[in-house]
Amino acid sequence: MATEESDALRRAVARHSPPEVVSEEGLQLAAVALIFTPGPEGLELCMIRRSDHPDDPWSGHMAFPGGRRDAEDNTSLHTAMRETLEEIGVALEYEDCLGGLSPLRVPYRVSGAAMVIEPFVFCLQEPLKWTSNEEVAGVYFFNLDGLRQERGRGLFEFSHKGESMQLDCIEQQGCRIWGLSLRILDELLQRL
Repeated sequence: MATEESDALRRAVARHSPPEVVSEEGLQLAAVALIFTPGPEGLELCMIRRSDHPDDPWSGHMAFPGGRRDAEDNTSLHTAMRETLEEIGVALEYEDCLGGLSPLRVPYRVSGAAMVIEPFVFCLQEPLKWTSNEEVAGVYFFNLDGLRQERGRGLFEFSHKGESMQLDCIEQQGCRIWGLSLRILDELLQRL
């Protein structure tokens, strides 16, 4: 089953080459890794819960391993791989990368600057062995088939600057996937 799912992932990512990010003055680049690994009931997606930190706009949120591109990173793919190693101790290989998804522009300024996140999809042949650093409060695995079947899909009430709104989410294992992470995940799920 994992082989069929791996092939479907490969086709879904290969169908679409992500557009180039247009450079602009002050633009911050970030990259994340959507890592799929074999699990007891098929492929599983690895996500992290970010640690609580007052200076982190995504403090406590569910996310993919990743972060901001540094000057020493040759490419955004390298950024995703470096950050994954730093955050969860997993050394990703270039050959495990199936490709990229569409760059996602953050709809608000981060540290006073515009930001674009570039997602990359990885599919590993072996179960993931991880260790987390201080930026990560937990590591979770979500069954790909369950995500495709929209298990836990719904709405939640979110309050921002005194205004209440209903936002899309997936709730599984006591975790709420929403916002930018859900937008990235939804692109991949729609391709599948």
